[in-house]
Amino acid sequence: MTITAPEPTQTGSAPAAPEPDEAGTIFRSVGELRYLDPRTLVVDPYNHRKNREGKPVTPDAKLIASVEAVGVDTPITVRPQADGTTLGAVKGQRRLMAAVIAAEKAAKAKRPVVLIPVLVREDLAGVDDEALVLSMIENTHREAASQRDDMDALTQLALMPMTATKRKKHARALGYTTAQVEAANTAAKLDDDALAEALDAEFDFIEMADWQSVGGDDGDLWELKQARKRDRAEGKKGRGHWNHAIARLRQELAEEARREQLVKELTDAGVRITERQYTWSRTTERPLSDLLNALGKEMTPQRHAEMCAAHGAYVERDNETVVYVCTDWAKQGHQLTEAVAKAESGRNGGREVLDSAAKAKRTRRYKPLWLAAREVRKDFITELVARKDASKAVWDAVLSTTVATPHWYTDGLAKHATEDLSRFLKMKDPKLSAYRYQERTKAYASLVARTSAARRGNVLFAQLAACAELVVMHERAWDQPSEEVAWWLQLLVAEGYTLSEVEAEVLATATGTAAPQTQAEAEDDGQEPLAERNAADQESTEDAGQQDDRDGTGEADADKPSPDDAPQPEEQADQADPDDTEQLGTPVPAEGEPATGIEVEAERG
Repeated sequence: MTITAPEPTQTGSAPAAPEPDEAGTIFRSVGELRYLDPRTLVVDPYNHRKNREGKPVTPDAKLIASVEAVGVDTPITVRPQADGTTLGAVKGQRRLMAAVIAAEKAAKAKRPVVLIPVLVREDLAGVDDEALVLSMIENTHREAASQRDDMDALTQLALMPMTATKRKKHARALGYTTAQVEAANTAAKLDDDALAEALDAEFDFIEMADWQSVGGDDGDLWELKQARKRDRAEGKKGRGHWNHAIARLRQELAEEARREQLVKELTDAGVRITERQYTWSRTTERPLSDLLNALGKEMTPQRHAEMCAAHGAYVERDNETVVYVCTDWAKQGHQLTEAVAKAESGRNGGREVLDSAAKAKRTRRYKPLWLAAREVRKDFITELVARKDASKAVWDAVLSTTVATPHWYTDGLAKHATEDLSRFLKMKDPKLSAYRYQERTKAYASLVARTSAARRGNVLFAQLAACAELVVMHERAWDQPSEEVAWWLQLLVAEGYTLSEVEAEVLATATGTAAPQTQAEAEDDGQEPLAERNAADQESTEDAGQQDDRDGTGEADADKPSPDDAPQPEEQADQADPDDTEQLGTPVPAEGEPATGIEVEAERG
């Protein structure tokens, strides 16, 4: 590329060298300080900083935001141009361009234009070589602050006491959101290698903080990159897939911590720690639920610990449940239960054990994913309620539900649960009982009083959402999902919510349609969709049973509902009441159809 020197601005000579005074000091002028409209200035043709087309550079969004918020703080160096009247920027080109953009926005909005400080160098008029060198010195010897420097500074800023308004102003001036400034404190905990990987992945401070909060492990980086890629591809300007991935990773960390705590408690109690076996029949170990004592009686963990030297236990990785075992059951004189003996002999019960094991495995897979997605969904609802006004779809849902009063809505109201309602309204949960009506009314009266007319639909929707999340989207809603589940998920999707993988599968099941988005995502990840992986797991379970006559989980893995997981009476009533089949937006099973429910793996021991 050929670079042609521009025409000289005007003839001139280098400024005379200053003479020292009697004290031996020298005064070197940096120009006359003036305040000018940035729109009257140009970029000097000898300004060192240019793009590859030789045109002035474009300031980045952060600089523009900073100039709009606090103006230009450092004066721009200018000199007279060839016409003798126009001034051109020798130093500070990017600040000038950002100030021009800010001035044009202000003028368009009929706001006052903020003048910027400039240092006028009359002595550089026509002295192009001096102007060029001065511009090069400005840019060549400048070393940009590193991302680590920025994070450390933002961490200090986040820790300083100030009002929320002032914090927001500072964040805007720096080109960040308040959330990004607050996230810098967590992001700064990444080590240098992890920070380099995060920068290479183009993570912002919030994403860096999220990654650090789940351990900053390289093994999770690929999954997070894929989630971020999907969010960008959808163009929703949100973090739907990212939030679901982070929620899953956080849950895995919490589960691992609970497992480690259980192992520690068992070890401290003197219990021998063992591992879950794929096929118990090929080992000397057995869960106590498979065994009887020499008298043919069932054994409790406490009794077994007192009477048997081979007492042990392991912690289930799927649900953090302690399973007590005998590490040498035959030598200790124990017997197999009749059901287990039949299953292993192949005479009876083998098919039932396999079916129960497959159901238990499905529960172990879907339930934690469903619970992780619930938190992301509730965060989205909180954002939805905070919007400036309610959409038509939100108003339709509010009006149809309050008029039709379906059972799930009235049951939710009758529970007087305030936790989710307060969360969606971003207020402190009063945690008041149903019998303290006046105090409950007072707790929400202030919020109602300051709610604008445009947002009143959002407040009503918060109440509806609290009931839906409590009754419709309960912990077992993923199994045989009702039409209410489908209606609720479809409503949220219409408002911009991104479904998790398990939610997409549940919605497809409830509506009887395929889930092309989940399929595409799975193919993009090189994995099978969740439902297909679940079916493959069931086939592998059956194959294992054919090889060994029973699944390694044994009789105790049968899908027996536990007291905590059993559907509540009012939930069963909702699903079975035939009078509600025509209620608007909230259909329930008609008479004679099975009510929604699941079988849950019973805890061993």
